[in-house]
Amino acid sequence: MSTHDEELKELLEFFKTAKYPTIPFRLNKYIIVHNVDGVIAKSVSDIKGYNGSEKVLDSLFKHLREVKELCLKEA
Repeated sequence: MSTHDEELKELLEFFKTAKYPTIPFRLNKYIIVHNVDGVIAKSVSDIKGYNGSEKVLDSLFKHLREVKELCLKEA
């Protein structure tokens, strides 16, 4: 199992019990989230469907990592 596969597995496990910030919330200076499950599903779909550079794949994890960071602040 690759590092990215393991990270994705850990993130999905985390989101099963995570307490999300009150919606809508600002993910970063460009994105306001109104549907956190939709953001997670889209990011997971993009990650699973990507077959290219490890550097680009790593960047696809960015939004999931940002959501996790915000959830940890909520806890």
